[in-house]
Amino acid sequence: MVSCKVVSNRSINRNFDGFVESLENNQKSLDNDIKIQMAEELKTKANQIAKLINRAPRLETWRDREYGPGRERSVDVYNESKDKIRTWMLDVKNLTMDIHAITYEAGKNSYATSEDGRMLNSPVQMAQNEMITLYSLTYLRNLSEGYITRSLGYINKLASKKMQKFSANDDEFKLEVMEQYMAYMGMMKIIDEDAKKTLTKLKRMRDKKILPIEYSENISTLLNEGKKKNKKKMDAFAKFKTETLTQEQVKEFDNALSQFEETFERSHFSLVRQIQITHFYTYLLLPQTFHGVLLTQW
Repeated sequence: MVSCKVVSNRSINRNFDGFVESLENNQKSLDNDIKIQMAEELKTKANQIAKLINRAPRLETWRDREYGPGRERSVDVYNESKDKIRTWMLDVKNLTMDIHAITYEAGKNSYATSEDGRMLNSPVQMAQNEMITLYSLTYLRNLSEGYITRSLGYINKLASKKMQKFSANDDEFKLEVMEQYMAYMGMMKIIDEDAKKTLTKLKRMRDKKILPIEYSENISTLLNEGKKKNKKKMDAFAKFKTETLTQEQVKEFDNALSQFEETFERSHFSLVRQIQITHFYTYLLLPQTFHGVLLTQW
């Protein structure tokens, strides 16, 4: 297993627990019980994915991990590690789809109607559904960053000189890793757009005095903490772009980013359950502006 930790839900969990506690303090009802169950499932799945990403298997070739004169590389070890990575990728994808389903269900439930067309939810119940949607998207954004960081490690290792003996002609596996990496890159773009729309709905509720004060404060805390957390990533990204890339590479980067955004500008997470990506995006991660953009909107 890869030892370094690349993702943590701790700060999100802390704020989400405050929201769930407010649900638990509400008057007992079937609707409220369903929301609490949905919220608990969301947190459980998100923590399972984080744990899985942090324990990603290594791409290995050495028969023995201990350095020594008799140490040898083996195709069998390489193939075994590939199988472990494939299983890991599938496990992450399946758990991610479970959160997709929660996001979709929460959004759909907000606007449920009776047979005669009347809204079944009160304004506060709709706000609670939108809160669950916002947290689902926040968890997914955070976990997607962790996944693509881990995937980028595999991509770089497969392209390294030391691995060419094993990976040079292994286009099938390299494509599998790249495709899922790109799927999560695309998902991040869609999540950002849907989070903005969800936050807009919550803001309207706040302005109309529908949104409970504790929910409004919870959202503000979530976004502020997220912005602080991402500032270091944004600074590192800017430094990489200005100090590492040539002017020609910066221009190519900006063109790739523009094409990437155009590819996903009409996609919406609530309607897209599986994302097929054919456009190859070759430079690290998109700038980590998720919480900062949402905060200016809030």
